[in-house]
Amino acid sequence: MKQSLQDRLDVLCSQIQDAGFENIGKAMAALLNHTAINFDARTKTQRHITAFFESPGLNDVCNAITAHPQYQKNRKNLCCQKGIQGFATSISRDVVVQELRAFSRVDKMHIPLAKFSQPQIDLFSFEYLDEMHEATAPVLRSLLLTVIEPYRLPRISTSESHVLESFAPLEEYDTDVESEDIDLATDLASTAQRAAEHKGRNQKQVATAAISMLAYAHSKYSNYYQVIMGYHVFASGVKKRTMETFHQLGHMVLYESIVRALNANALATQELLRQKAQTHRFLLSFDNLNFWRHKRDQTSLNRSHMANYTAGFVVFMEPGSPLSAESVDHTQINKLNIHDLVIGSSTIECHQHAARAFACKLLNKYMNKSFCAQMVRNHAGKLMPKYPAWKPPLMDQRCSLEKADILPLPTLAKNKALIVETMDILQEYIDTLGISSELNSAKIMINGDLMTVRNITRSIHRRQDQDFVEDQLAWAEPLPGLFHTQMTVLKMMFGVFWGEPASTVSLCRYANLLRRKKITKMVLDFHHCDQFFLTLVEGFWLALIATECGCSTWEELEAFVAKEN
Repeated sequence: MKQSLQDRLDVLCSQIQDAGFENIGKAMAALLNHTAINFDARTKTQRHITAFFESPGLNDVCNAITAHPQYQKNRKNLCCQKGIQGFATSISRDVVVQELRAFSRVDKMHIPLAKFSQPQIDLFSFEYLDEMHEATAPVLRSLLLTVIEPYRLPRISTSESHVLESFAPLEEYDTDVESEDIDLATDLASTAQRAAEHKGRNQKQVATAAISMLAYAHSKYSNYYQVIMGYHVFASGVKKRTMETFHQLGHMVLYESIVRALNANALATQELLRQKAQTHRFLLSFDNLNFWRHKRDQTSLNRSHMANYTAGFVVFMEPGSPLSAESVDHTQINKLNIHDLVIGSSTIECHQHAARAFACKLLNKYMNKSFCAQMVRNHAGKLMPKYPAWKPPLMDQRCSLEKADILPLPTLAKNKALIVETMDILQEYIDTLGISSELNSAKIMINGDLMTVRNITRSIHRRQDQDFVEDQLAWAEPLPGLFHTQMTVLKMMFGVFWGEPASTVSLCRYANLLRRKKITKMVLDFHHCDQFFLTLVEGFWLALIATECGCSTWEELEAFVAKEN
């Protein structure tokens, strides 16, 4: 027979009295009598139950139970009794279900797939979800954070302690170091504090994901977390079968739902592109997407199966009109003379400044303890480095570090490597942005690799005989990207300094000594070659610094840096 709420409370009071809480049991009974509510099965309504649990004395009784010294002593025994477990389970279940229903009713947690757009993607963050959970489901959030709190393993017995004799435990703080010396040069939080913050942040993320999955299982309309996760998983190239597994676990929506959301996002993005192109300055960038149909490997025999597409994006910067056509004048290059190419005193000073900044960066990277050994107090009484590190010469002239607004452009079935199709790509992207009427007096920067710059330049020369300015492509200003420029410079330096294995300072010799098999003269693997070249440059710089300081060993250089400027 199903017990009424009155019966459950009677069992709870009796068990509390058996544990030694006489006064608390009487207070609970007095509270029941004070409410004067009949909890029979016929009159047990939601209104009566709500009135009982909202009575002011119940909170005092619960606080008295938890504060009583006998509660801490017999807490485990109380929790093991089935009467208390059943009562706590029923109350917790009702509270959690109510909170999940409240969270599912929040409009912002429901994303209609037909209205999925870029602002919803930009708005997503675990901090935002955690705030929503704290506002609508505080009990469930607190419960999960308590459950996932890391469990401390018991101490190792004496018989097992010999296994860890060779491993010294890491201490959070060193007793020999004063508290003011912990944050000497970096002004950051201590290692223990940062570790605690990182651990707490991970726990909140786990709780946030768990509540979102429970809400999605409770109601399919609470799909904000699942749609965003599906969007990122789809963009990562995960296979469809794996995505279906994630959907069954509640991490994301169906594959078909993701496709519908992406189609809706494409239409919304196209309209957003037209709106922002009228009010913001922007930069275009596009490149080829090449893959082989029905073929696994790229060979000379299956080139007919290669499919060429072009994908691009537009970077919107600060609000304002596009650059004027007079802002870029290529005729000024005819006025260059030999004096413009000769290195002057200002250029030499800039190079010296850059050399000092690079040297300080190296010493701070490899000898941080010695580099920050000399400290003085500033006017506020805080310890600061006596010799601060030099900053790069162009530090104050860099662009704003604010994140630019990047939106994708439509993918076209065009081959960027062909000049004719490059002209078609430019025209279609301009039509997508809806700015054809403003090209007569504007300059639009187009970023890409060296092939893109070459093809756009040749397209401009081919279109000079057209009647209209927009057809002449005079508005296009191709610019090579910094990444591609870096690749070109690195390849040029490898070609100059590659040398022979027998040479003393050749790149080939050091590639063999360090056993770097991926390092080649043609720079086929850019990232490995770039890291290899940077390692050699840092090694030569440290050797140069040691020679200038009169040090022959690493220890002597560390001692010199700790004492001198």
